[in-house]
Amino acid sequence: MTNNISITGLGSGMDTASIVDALVKAQGAPIDRLSSQVSVVNAQKNTLSTLATHLTTLASKADAMKSAVNLRSNVATSTDTSAVSVAVSGSARAGAFDVVVDQLAMSHRSYSNVVTARDQGGLFGAGSISVQVGSGAAVVVDVTATTTLDDLAASLDNIAGLDASVIYDGSQYRLQVSGTQTGAANAVTLSESGTTLGLADPANLRQAAQNSEFSIDGIDMTRSTNLVDDAFAGVSLSLTKASATPVTINITSDSTGMQTKMKELVEAYNTVVRTIRSQTAVVGANNAGKLSGDSTLASLQRGLSGMMSKQVGAGVFQSFAELGVATQRDGTLTLDSAKLEQALTTNRDAVTSLVASNSTTSYVGLAESLSVLAKDYGGVTGILRSRTTAMDTRIRDMNTQMRQMQARLDAYEQQLNARFAAMESQVNVWKATSSSLSIATNSNNSK
Repeated sequence: MTNNISITGLGSGMDTASIVDALVKAQGAPIDRLSSQVSVVNAQKNTLSTLATHLTTLASKADAMKSAVNLRSNVATSTDTSAVSVAVSGSARAGAFDVVVDQLAMSHRSYSNVVTARDQGGLFGAGSISVQVGSGAAVVVDVTATTTLDDLAASLDNIAGLDASVIYDGSQYRLQVSGTQTGAANAVTLSESGTTLGLADPANLRQAAQNSEFSIDGIDMTRSTNLVDDAFAGVSLSLTKASATPVTINITSDSTGMQTKMKELVEAYNTVVRTIRSQTAVVGANNAGKLSGDSTLASLQRGLSGMMSKQVGAGVFQSFAELGVATQRDGTLTLDSAKLEQALTTNRDAVTSLVASNSTTSYVGLAESLSVLAKDYGGVTGILRSRTTAMDTRIRDMNTQMRQMQARLDAYEQQLNARFAAMESQVNVWKATSSSLSIATNSNNSK
């Protein structure tokens, strides 16, 4: 509060400063009440923001389980990883097959004849070199009497699909030309006119571009690369060396992934439920949560509870409870890993059919239903986000109102100080006059 006028009360004998403070304090009570309201709304907003974040986490954990591909977890092994390694995704199916690698996919690699210096022109004639990569248009590189081996390497290296560099054997230099892509379709064709580098000489070809050739269970196949990711859905084979002996690939189902996903879902769900309970609980007459009695959170809690007890379809499994997910008295969940493992062992596809959605049948799985509910409340445009936005607006309005009220209160204090100062001044004048009259009267009486 502003106070530019000093009043002491020495003239009137009253504690005018205390009187002003009391009057200002009484007048400022509405500001104190509004400040308390701001604190309450701020606390509620922060709580709702935290809950929205927890719901977003829950939605992401549910999203990780809403498709059959994400729910399937497989393990793949190779009897010879030095020849064939394997990686699998959720769309892979359990099974085994043998792979024989006849040849690997290769890129073109060739050399020039020897040259005595790399930075001297006129050592390999003048003319032109034509380069064609695959079925692309031929590119002609001009060579003059001043062109050095380094110059030529730089020009060839600028051609798409080609790498060129100079190699030194300790006494002489050669030009190396390599294709950047494997496969017969990426063959490099070189021809010379007027130059003597021998780039088209078969003796200088170290490796022609070629496809990989292999067989799966006796079925011959070929690819332009050594990565085979389209023979089986969800299976990627990396061919690393030729192998006349069959390499056996085994793919088996793994319940670890499903167990982990379900555990993370339960933990995220419990975080949401505990947050709701702690902020809505009433403990005694004067100890209530920041959002006690909040109808939105009550509705959310009912929705979550209903989702976890929901029974759907007529399949082998019809609820989360049959997968080992049980609801406790406080609304939180527990996961019986052994029961879930038994369900996966008994009928893995039935577990997937219950939890994951199926676009073919338009079935919305339990995981997606839970995700939709969590996003409806905690999403960017969800109910809780809308409420926190409204609370921000309310807080700004109250802060503006408090600033206006404080300005009026400061003016009121200034007025009080001015009035009391004027009163003190007048009292001092009266006292001075009274003192002068008293002195004059006493003087007359003494004569």
